[in-house]
Amino acid sequence: MVEGEHSSSIPHTPQAGSSSSSPSVERQTSRRTERSPTPQSHPSSSPVQSRDPSRSPSTSRHSVKRTSTFSPVPEEEPPKRTRTAAARDPADKRRGQRLFGVLTSTLSQFKRESETDRAASAAHKRAEIEARLANKLKDSERAIDAVERRRGLVWEARRVAEQIATGDAQRKTLRGMKRRMASFLYTPPPPPNVRTRRGEQERLAVDIPTSDAPSRGEDRDAYAVYFLPGKTLPEQEDALNAQEDDVDEAIDRFDDTWDARRSQLVQQLDELKRKLRQA
Repeated sequence: MVEGEHSSSIPHTPQAGSSSSSPSVERQTSRRTERSPTPQSHPSSSPVQSRDPSRSPSTSRHSVKRTSTFSPVPEEEPPKRTRTAAARDPADKRRGQRLFGVLTSTLSQFKRESETDRAASAAHKRAEIEARLANKLKDSERAIDAVERRRGLVWEARRVAEQIATGDAQRKTLRGMKRRMASFLYTPPPPPNVRTRRGEQERLAVDIPTSDAPSRGEDRDAYAVYFLPGKTLPEQEDALNAQEDDVDEAIDRFDDTWDARRSQLVQQLDELKRKLRQA
């Protein structure tokens, strides 16, 4: 930079001892001088410039701040309507009162409807609970009635079965014991003038006690004594034959009566069994 300044300000003079320069050399030197401008003439193109400290990279990086994108001029807010202005307006006041009344009535109606719906829902639930309890009570009553009815049918069937068993036992006893005892004579004989009451069966033979306490002398004649002599008299034979015939006829009558009665009892027992299966 200094050398350029000196070269441009000091004229080119030939040194001593050198040959005189030709005109062509002088022209080239003048042309070179014209081509290289001085820093004063073009300061921006000079390679060495005085730097501004404010434009240094370090200083600019720390000092330059990001500018806001918003406008620096504050926007004017619309004027707010104060309550005093609204209160001074009677139309707005009436409108506000009307809206408040509508809102109050709507809330009151909603509250009443809510209470009504709640009461209706509670009543419906209570009715459902009562219906379930009533159905449960009816089911319990039906179950109890069914148990009682079944128990009654069981007792009735047992009673009928006992009647059938008793009739069969009587038939067996009549055929076995009475027919066998009819072949014996017994004493004392029944008086001829004794008549049986209406509805009573004719006694075929005197009852034989299975067990009894020792009898006194006056009670000995109250019971019959069965015997069969080794040699019977003709009248004893006739009595034995008549006694056997009476027993055979009584057995036949009992069989006829019992057969009819037994068929009825069997039908009744079958009906009771059918009801028990259905219960």
